[in-house]
Amino acid sequence: MKKYIFFISILFSLIIIPVVINNIKNYNQNLFSFKIKVINRIKNNTFQRCNIKILKKIPQDSSLIVGHAYGSNNKQVKEVLINKKLEKLLNNNKEKINNLIFSGDVLDSPTSDKWKKLYNSYKNINVHISPGNHDIGVNEKRLLNLFKNSDFYKKSFPYLLNAEGFNLIIEDSISSEWKISKEVVNLIKLTNTKFPTLLIRHNIPIRELVYLANSNSGKGNSLPSIKNLNNIFNKKITIISGDSGAFNYLPRFFCMSKDKIKIILNGIGDISGDTILVLYRGQLYRYILD
Repeated sequence: MKKYIFFISILFSLIIIPVVINNIKNYNQNLFSFKIKVINRIKNNTFQRCNIKILKKIPQDSSLIVGHAYGSNNKQVKEVLINKKLEKLLNNNKEKINNLIFSGDVLDSPTSDKWKKLYNSYKNINVHISPGNHDIGVNEKRLLNLFKNSDFYKKSFPYLLNAEGFNLIIEDSISSEWKISKEVVNLIKLTNTKFPTLLIRHNIPIRELVYLANSNSGKGNSLPSIKNLNNIFNKKITIISGDSGAFNYLPRFFCMSKDKIKIILNGIGDISGDTILVLYRGQLYRYILD
């Protein structure tokens, strides 16, 4: 028996371990190739990278935008609702926050009890949710009904919210298969031109940046190019998508612009550098959860 165990150990050392190491190397090489592919795609489309100032603390009378709030899929405790660092930040700053806007994938596996628990935790804050595939599913009536029956469901999408000197349009991009609907376009046209307009949604709106999405869940057959999307709008607009950042090979924060459109991707993955967005006195900032 001892000889058999010894033989298996040698076999494992000589064959299995090298295979695992090789797979890890291939995985890292694929991630590197993935990043290069995205960077080249951005360069080839003459996008301009943009940056946003970082805040060290949450200001009084500000609003927050959070993507992929539940964080990592690898949770040890199933009852965990949202990312622990985010939860701590919110609990310590409840009196400062006017609006908390989730840009999709708030809960990993929603139940009515989880929605209720989350609502009770932040019922003194105006919470708005642009739902993600984890929140309402893709053609899943059960999840959709759970969301609609929760205290978070305010009105049908899209709808306009005015906060901190911004026009904020809250959208359901799951039901539109990632595309920006005509209803959203018409609502943007009606917004007050004195204030900048932010479109808050879960999914990435253009095909050039699909590689930065957490998944392709619910994506339709054809997304517009950045050029085609620019032709739709009659004013400058910033589009914020929360469906990124769930994995360490995706950026903690990504911002690019072309002509009238600026696109920001940010989502939490329980990874160092996780970033949320802060609206304060007509300016957009970012805050790092470390």
